[in-house]
Amino acid sequence: MRGTKTGFIGYVRQKGITCPALHCIIHQGALCGQSIRLNETFKTVVEIIKKVRGGNRALLHRQLQAFLEEVDAEFSDLLLYNNVRWLSSGKSLERFFGIRKKISEFLKTFVKGDTSEFREKLENADFLRELAFLTDITGHLNDLNLRLQGKYHLISDLVGSIDSFQKKLKLFENALSRNDLTHFQSCKKLSEDYEEHKKPDFSDFVENLREISVEFDTRCQDFESMRPDINLFNNPLGVEVEQQEADLQMELCDLQADPFLSSRKERGPQFFKLLEADRFPKLRRFGQKITSVFGSTYLCEVIFSAMKSIKSDKRNRLADASLLHALRLAKSSEGIDIKTLVADFERPQVSH
Repeated sequence: MRGTKTGFIGYVRQKGITCPALHCIIHQGALCGQSIRLNETFKTVVEIIKKVRGGNRALLHRQLQAFLEEVDAEFSDLLLYNNVRWLSSGKSLERFFGIRKKISEFLKTFVKGDTSEFREKLENADFLRELAFLTDITGHLNDLNLRLQGKYHLISDLVGSIDSFQKKLKLFENALSRNDLTHFQSCKKLSEDYEEHKKPDFSDFVENLREISVEFDTRCQDFESMRPDINLFNNPLGVEVEQQEADLQMELCDLQADPFLSSRKERGPQFFKLLEADRFPKLRRFGQKITSVFGSTYLCEVIFSAMKSIKSDKRNRLADASLLHALRLAKSSEGIDIKTLVADFERPQVSH
């Protein structure tokens, strides 16, 4: 159905969508985190990590590892932050926060030059509050990012994950406004370091959560036009027929009245495969269109990675046709009995 009005391109044009491929849900989720990630506190953390691990500091890095092992720290090393790898920010912050006290000691004892500015920040209550909040909210964003990754996620699954996270943001706002740190473990740990009457107040970070929520609403608004179709795709037996597109209403009446189909537990593509082509041609085509819409470039990235591995410098004469077959073989989820296939040839080229 590629390139036809009944396929992916025709569907997104019909719905007036800018194109999910360009507004990839995973990318949008990552970009929403930029509003909270790129601030002075995060930059300071990156600078301190680079001070210890960046550039030609192999000796200092080994000293850090030995020091952390000697003092029995929670983590045995710091992680460098890579702006290209979105998940690295959460992991870097988590480790940094976990050994923040040890880092201050290490800077004072092992690092040459003036590190007083960094050590003062690591003892500053406001800086530590921001660090704890950054660690927690970035961790939640990372959890969302991991849920969005994978080979077989449909657009309906990805939109559902985004909706779930937006509800969690509302939950976080309400809890943090009361200084309830149930969902913010780093903030909770930091609060335990203070006496009861000196415990830090995190309620002012509610505004940051609202900014992230607005970012999600803005960046994911293109998918709102798809929501009625996603609801129909997820639950064709339970939707109101009169609220659906006119050309699907007659088939939906037959579908919801069919005793066999109404008893089935399959959902999504598996359910639409059960529909008979002669009885439900429009609903089958609808199911195919929704299945073909993707919200992630994950599969494209996997294919490019496999192609880079297959067509290496030593195999630069590989023909396009052979490359296509090699890619399909490399990324196929079906089990392939190579030995049996080779044995069927009269003169198999075993060296290949």
